Amino acid sequence: MAEPEQLKQAVTAILHFGLVAIRNNAEHNPAYAFVEADHLHNLPTYLGKPSDDLLRSYYDAERICYQDAVSRLDGDMGHIARTFYVEPWKVIEEHLTRAANNGIQPTN
Repeated sequence: MAEPEQLKQAVTAILHFGLVAIRNNAEHNPAYAFVEADHLHNLPTYLGKPSDDLLRSYYDAERICYQDAVSRLDGDMGHIARTFYVEPWKVIEEHLTRAANNGIQPTN
Protein backbone atom coordinates (compact mmCIF):
# COMPACT_ATOMS: atom_id res chain seq x y z
CA MET A 1 0.00 0.00 0.00
CA ALA A 2 1.22 3.48 -0.74
CA GLU A 3 2.62 5.15 2.32
CA PRO A 4 1.01 8.40 3.46
CA GLU A 5 4.03 10.33 2.15
CA GLN A 6 3.65 8.75 -1.31
CA LEU A 7 -0.03 9.72 -1.38
CA LYS A 8 0.81 13.25 -0.27
CA GLN A 9 3.44 13.49 -3.02
CA ALA A 10 0.96 12.20 -5.62
CA VAL A 11 -1.70 14.74 -4.60
CA THR A 12 0.90 17.52 -4.44
CA ALA A 13 2.11 16.63 -7.96
CA ILE A 14 -1.47 16.82 -9.25
CA LEU A 15 -1.98 20.20 -7.59
CA HIS A 16 1.33 21.56 -8.87
CA PHE A 17 0.75 20.55 -12.47
CA GLY A 18 -2.84 21.74 -12.39
CA LEU A 19 -2.04 25.11 -10.86
CA VAL A 20 0.73 25.73 -13.39
CA ALA A 21 -1.68 24.74 -16.18
CA ILE A 22 -4.28 27.18 -14.84
CA ARG A 23 -1.73 29.98 -14.68
CA ASN A 24 -0.47 29.25 -18.19
CA ASN A 25 -3.94 28.95 -19.73
CA ALA A 26 -6.10 31.43 -17.81
CA GLU A 27 -5.84 34.20 -20.40
CA HIS A 28 -5.85 32.37 -23.72
CA ASN A 29 -7.73 29.19 -22.81
CA PRO A 30 -10.09 30.02 -19.93
CA ALA A 31 -12.33 27.00 -20.57
CA TYR A 32 -9.42 24.66 -19.92
CA ALA A 33 -8.31 26.69 -16.89
CA PHE A 34 -11.84 26.36 -15.44
CA VAL A 35 -11.84 22.58 -15.97
CA GLU A 36 -8.48 22.30 -14.20
CA ALA A 37 -9.65 24.46 -11.29
CA ASP A 38 -12.81 22.42 -10.94
CA HIS A 39 -10.71 19.24 -10.93
CA LEU A 40 -8.34 20.48 -8.21
CA HIS A 41 -10.53 22.40 -5.81
CA ASN A 42 -11.09 19.65 -3.20
CA LEU A 43 -7.55 18.25 -3.09
CA PRO A 44 -6.27 20.76 -0.50
CA THR A 45 -8.89 19.37 1.90
CA TYR A 46 -7.31 15.93 1.51
CA LEU A 47 -3.86 17.33 2.27
CA GLY A 48 -5.21 19.07 5.38
CA LYS A 49 -7.03 16.00 6.68
CA PRO A 50 -6.09 12.86 4.73
CA SER A 51 -8.79 10.23 4.49
CA ASP A 52 -9.48 7.35 2.16
CA ASP A 53 -13.08 8.56 1.84
CA LEU A 54 -11.92 11.91 0.40
CA LEU A 55 -9.39 10.17 -1.80
CA ARG A 56 -12.01 7.72 -3.07
CA SER A 57 -14.40 10.57 -3.84
CA TYR A 58 -11.70 12.38 -5.79
CA TYR A 59 -10.60 9.27 -7.67
CA ASP A 60 -14.04 7.86 -8.47
CA ALA A 61 -15.94 11.08 -9.15
CA GLU A 62 -13.85 14.20 -9.66
CA ARG A 63 -11.15 12.48 -11.72
CA ILE A 64 -13.77 10.97 -14.04
CA CYS A 65 -15.60 14.30 -14.41
CA TYR A 66 -12.26 15.93 -15.23
CA GLN A 67 -11.46 13.34 -17.90
CA ASP A 68 -14.89 13.82 -19.46
CA ALA A 69 -14.60 17.60 -19.41
CA VAL A 70 -11.14 17.81 -20.96
CA SER A 71 -12.11 15.33 -23.66
CA ARG A 72 -14.74 17.83 -24.83
CA LEU A 73 -12.26 20.71 -25.13
CA ASP A 74 -10.33 21.67 -28.23
CA GLY A 75 -6.55 21.59 -28.16
CA ASP A 76 -3.83 19.42 -26.74
CA MET A 77 -3.92 20.49 -23.07
CA GLY A 78 -6.38 17.79 -22.07
CA HIS A 79 -4.17 15.10 -23.57
CA ILE A 80 -1.05 16.59 -22.00
CA ALA A 81 -2.71 16.82 -18.59
CA ARG A 82 -4.15 13.31 -18.69
CA THR A 83 -0.71 12.01 -19.65
CA PHE A 84 0.94 13.83 -16.75
CA TYR A 85 -1.64 12.66 -14.24
CA VAL A 86 -1.16 8.96 -15.10
CA GLU A 87 1.57 8.34 -12.52
CA PRO A 88 0.01 10.17 -9.54
CA TRP A 89 -3.37 8.58 -10.35
CA LYS A 90 -1.66 5.18 -10.39
CA VAL A 91 -0.32 5.75 -6.86
CA ILE A 92 -3.80 6.70 -5.66
CA GLU A 93 -5.46 3.78 -7.46
CA GLU A 94 -2.99 1.26 -6.03
CA HIS A 95 -3.56 2.56 -2.52
CA LEU A 96 -7.34 2.46 -2.82
CA THR A 97 -7.31 -1.01 -4.40
CA ARG A 98 -5.08 -2.46 -1.70
CA ALA A 99 -7.13 -0.82 1.04
CA ALA A 100 -10.32 -2.31 -0.39
CA ASN A 101 -8.76 -5.76 -0.91
CA ASN A 102 -7.30 -5.84 2.58
CA GLY A 103 -10.54 -4.77 4.19
CA ILE A 104 -8.86 -1.74 5.69
CA GLN A 105 -11.32 0.69 7.14
CA PRO A 106 -11.07 4.12 5.53
CA THR A 107 -9.11 6.67 7.51
CA ASN A 108 -11.26 9.57 8.67
